[in-house]
Amino acid sequence: PYPLAVMEDDPIAYWRMNDANLDGADNNNGDNGYVCNDYINGDNGVYNNCYLLGSTGTGYDPVNDPSDGSATFQQNFSCVSNILAPDLSLPYGSNAEFTVVAWANPLVSMTGINTPTIVAKGDYNNEEFAIDAGAGGSFRFEVRNASGAAYNANSTINVNTPANENTWYHLVGVCDEANGLVSLYIDGVL
Repeated sequence: PYPLAVMEDDPIAYWRMNDANLDGADNNNGDNGYVCNDYINGDNGVYNNCYLLGSTGTGYDPVNDPSDGSATFQQNFSCVSNILAPDLSLPYGSNAEFTVVAWANPLVSMTGINTPTIVAKGDYNNEEFAIDAGAGGSFRFEVRNASGAAYNANSTINVNTPANENTWYHLVGVCDEANGLVSLYIDGVL
């Protein structure tokens, strides 16, 4: 199963976002304040402005995979926050080499939203890295160097296009600073 394959890759963090709606309420307030579990190092976060649909509670249940639910994020200021790790800082003169993986399913048109973020580390417009839908709505992977200069890998898949809605995308951003490469793979294609 996919989560076990992820664990075998020895990641430094893994937020499955399959946590259960603990109060059982289906309300318009969302499940704010619930813990988003990191299954590797316990670098848990906190859900904000989202709805938790996980069916198995905390922990991975291979019996329910892949039908296990996931978090649904709303359009305005939805996130998992207060994650203290992972620390990607390096000694001066070192090259960054890392990979960020996410699954995303744009359920509704994101027209009018400025760069809807899927996963990022850092504050808005100053992220160390981000996989988002870019200024025009197309997926991109962005990395900033120590001086704040941004380097992007852009795609042509636009989440504002109705044909691209309600589709799961496997997004993989790769930073290979030593070779000057920032790459974005979508469903295995560069």
